[in-house]
Amino acid sequence: MRTMGVVLAGGQSTRMRTDKAELLVDQEGCSVAVDSGAAGAAGAPRGNAQVTLLERQVALLESFLGVGQVVVSGNRPGFRHICDEEGELNGPRVRGPLEGIRSVLHWHRNGNCVGKLLVIPVDMPNLNSAGLNKLLQAETSAAITRFANHQFPLLINDSLTVLQAI
Repeated sequence: MRTMGVVLAGGQSTRMRTDKAELLVDQEGCSVAVDSGAAGAAGAPRGNAQVTLLERQVALLESFLGVGQVVVSGNRPGFRHICDEEGELNGPRVRGPLEGIRSVLHWHRNGNCVGKLLVIPVDMPNLNSAGLNKLLQAETSAAITRFANHQFPLLINDSLTVLQAI
C-alpha cells in the first residue's frame, strides 16, 4: 500500500517569534543556525550546505518515500501544500498540529491519495531515515502507529477512523 509523506508546517511559531520552517540547518539537521537574517528572509545569505527546516524535512521524506510523495500542511508556496485558510472544512476548528492533520486527512479522503500517511513536524531536525524505518517496521493494525511517549512521527494507517475521531 502506498504511503504519502506529510510535513506539518502550518503553525504560527508565536513562541519563537520567527517562522520555524525557515530556520537554517545543515544537511544533517543537527545544528540550527540562529541568525537574525536567516529566518524568513528570502534570499538571505546561506552558509555552506544549509537548508531551511522545511526543505530538509521535505527532502528527508522524498528520499524515503520518493519524489512527489510528499505534501506540506500549511500555506507554503513553492511546495506542494495543503491549507484550509478559506475555512472550507466542515466541523469545528481545532488548533495546532491536529488542525494540520485534519486538513490533510480531508484532502486524503477526497481521493487525492490512497494509502497511509507518514506525518512529521517541521521542527524535528534530528529525525532521520533510520527512525522512519523503525516506525514503519513497528506498524500495527491500529489506526495510528507511533513511538511510545512521542507524538511524532506518526503513521496514520486508517485515515477515516482518525478523521472521525478529530
